[in-house]
Amino acid sequence: MFLLSEDFQAKPTFLLKYGLGGPTSLDLNAFLMIEDFIWLDCSYQTGVKLYDKNYLQHDLTSWNAVVGAVHIFSSEKLRIGLWYGFSIDPLEGNNSGKHEIFFPYRSLNQRSD
Repeated sequence: MFLLSEDFQAKPTFLLKYGLGGPTSLDLNAFLMIEDFIWLDCSYQTGVKLYDKNYLQHDLTSWNAVVGAVHIFSSEKLRIGLWYGFSIDPLEGNNSGKHEIFFPYRSLNQRSD
């Protein structure tokens, strides 16, 4: 985490997802923590072509998506979150996005994130 001010911290991350039997994808993420209470998350997900996987469908590496989430730390153990993602590729007209609500709980003997 990078300390931006007394109340704001930021955390940029990336995740490269690779598998022999499927397409490779890259997630670019930015997290903003506000006063240790609210966590805002924004991600850009895209397919990447590291090398030719000629056994895959040819248009699998062209998908893109944007994801946003809000996490509220309601207590030391419980976090409440809302996640929304939508496609920004040729298939975007076929779906209106995806919503998720989540309630991660951790016991006090678990390590923190």
